[in-house]
Amino acid sequence: LARDNEMMMFVTGVCAVLNLRTGRLSYSNAGHMPPLLLKRGGGVQALELPPGPVMGVREDGDYSCREVKLSPGDQVLLYTDGITESANKSGEFYGDERLSEFAAAHTGSAPEQLIRALFARTSEFSSGAEQFDDMTALAVRYVGGRGS
Repeated sequence: LARDNEMMMFVTGVCAVLNLRTGRLSYSNAGHMPPLLLKRGGGVQALELPPGPVMGVREDGDYSCREVKLSPGDQVLLYTDGITESANKSGEFYGDERLSEFAAAHTGSAPEQLIRALFARTSEFSSGAEQFDDMTALAVRYVGGRGS
């Protein structure tokens, strides 16, 4: 990506691998928003780690990797900064705190309901203000593995 990138275009991302048998989630971050872990019984945890460089700028990069153990019913919410940076007509961002509060209130929602509700909430918050960034989100629920 970085070779011949005179315009310095870049992309952020999270790479995550979920072991369906054990529930172990390995993840790495390339300058992206930290995924949120929504615990089945309630509670939200940002899956923080030092972000590696964005992709497309440098040909080399050092990316940390961490692991977390998911329990059946836990969900992981991945999202772009267009969610947290969606602004209302006063120029106020939706922000990390509102997103965490929203996630905490929806830990029991099915992934598709969670995403629909998130987009409805950010749309309501911005109430018609023009947005300048993409808004993308993905929710994955771990249901437990066979023999786990």
